[in-house]
Amino acid sequence: MTCSRRRILILCAATTILLVNIFGPKPTHNEISAYRDEEKNIEYPDKTRFGIVAEPYLSTNASMSNELPAPPPTTPPPKWASILVRPQVINLTSSDSFIVGVDVINVTNLAAYEFKLIYNTTIVSVTEVKLGDFFPRSSFVVRKGVYTHSLEGEETEFVGVATCGPLGSDFKANGNGTLATIRFKAISTGSCVLKLYQTLLLNDCIEDIAHNVIDGYVQCKIYEHEITAYLNAPIHLQPGAYWLLNASAVNKGLCNETNVDFQLLIDGEVVNSTMVDLLEAGSSVSLTYLFSPSEERVYNVTSYVKPLPNEEHTQNNKASTNVLVRTQIRVPQDYAIIQEAIDAAVSGETIIVASGVYHEHIGIDKSLRLLGENCSTTIIDGDGEEKVIVVIGASEVELSGFEVRNGAGGILLEYSNNSIITGNVITDTMDGFSLMYSHNNTIISNTIKDNEMGIFVGYSNNNTIHHNSFISNIEQAVTMDSNNLWDNHVEGNYWSDYEGEDSNADGIGDTPYVIDEDNKDNYPIFKQKLN
Repeated sequence: MTCSRRRILILCAATTILLVNIFGPKPTHNEISAYRDEEKNIEYPDKTRFGIVAEPYLSTNASMSNELPAPPPTTPPPKWASILVRPQVINLTSSDSFIVGVDVINVTNLAAYEFKLIYNTTIVSVTEVKLGDFFPRSSFVVRKGVYTHSLEGEETEFVGVATCGPLGSDFKANGNGTLATIRFKAISTGSCVLKLYQTLLLNDCIEDIAHNVIDGYVQCKIYEHEITAYLNAPIHLQPGAYWLLNASAVNKGLCNETNVDFQLLIDGEVVNSTMVDLLEAGSSVSLTYLFSPSEERVYNVTSYVKPLPNEEHTQNNKASTNVLVRTQIRVPQDYAIIQEAIDAAVSGETIIVASGVYHEHIGIDKSLRLLGENCSTTIIDGDGEEKVIVVIGASEVELSGFEVRNGAGGILLEYSNNSIITGNVITDTMDGFSLMYSHNNTIISNTIKDNEMGIFVGYSNNNTIHHNSFISNIEQAVTMDSNNLWDNHVEGNYWSDYEGEDSNADGIGDTPYVIDEDNKDNYPIFKQKLN
């Protein structure tokens, strides 16, 4: 059954109010350091009232002691949905960084979730919290970051994540997937539990989903002989640009080391090296090299320490990365898919996408230019999944030259300002083009056709929208608390359902196309003038 946009918004508003009452308010900052705030006291539902069950041998919410418990079973019985930390047992050396995933398995109709994860802050610290790939990039994030609150009379630091599906969609997830990834750094020796608590899984009827909870465990130790290599290098450079490569080797073991052979290599060739006669425990040595590539290709840069006699832990003796040298990043020549190219780009770069069909959903989180070769032949296909196909969450983005088709949403600008969207075709989606909390953007010369909703503008102002063609959408345009410019004072947009006349045959309708009282296209392009 197809719902109108207004009906969906009413449902979303009610759902969001319920989620905020359950999860608490959404933080207003994006940097992880901003999340170390006192959390409001929130009354959580009694899980026994919802029938949440954890079988005894799977209930691993142990105490937060520094004793390493026995590892739990890695796979719960298939009849149970579970939320768990993966990998469940992590062994590493002090100062190492590591990433864990908070996963869900065997879940059905998951529409929203929350979890908290506590840990021993004398053993590990959190450096990054990111959403996983189980929910689409356009999901509504209620909470994501590091917080503190009082637990059993003590101030306790924890990671908190709470998310529901995209506003305006009936998204629900099934099966197995990653809810979030958390990057830690080991800061001392010892062991601790990565303890999940106050976990909540909600289905599309806002009902609790019974589930098991499985914690993770970390053990940090210091070896007698342990050298770790580090590398600071870019992932992309312009030809002829300069970058000072910086490599270092740190003695993280208990013993002083002699004759430490340390190298910096490019494409397997040593460009700088040193032999350290004595590297005391806790000390380091550095190498630098001024890297100025002229040839457009991929270069490998490696920092390498030859293993020491009796060194047990050699996984950290090498740090390596690939550096792409291009005037522009090209897809698929440099990266096979568009999202990989976006992830590799730095702000201000240009990505050129060759003709082809790209079956993916992309998110743009930095200022860049993403240009398709031709909107007739460069296609981003959402494969019918209940996700927005292109989500732009950054400002000063240019998107041009694509056909975007076959998804829950076509293009969404969310908290994006001063972006330019031009020369695209959006078709066969629920919401063709959407702006949410986005201002001063330019939307021109796009064709938006055969969608349930042509364009939706919510809480967004001062956007310029003209010379677009809105063709045969069930609802052409809807706005909410927004005021925008729908023409350039000479010409506006083409609307296939425009019922006015063009009495003087100048190609402009005699009467405005009215969206609502605050939004009108005063110069609608008449059918005869449509190119």
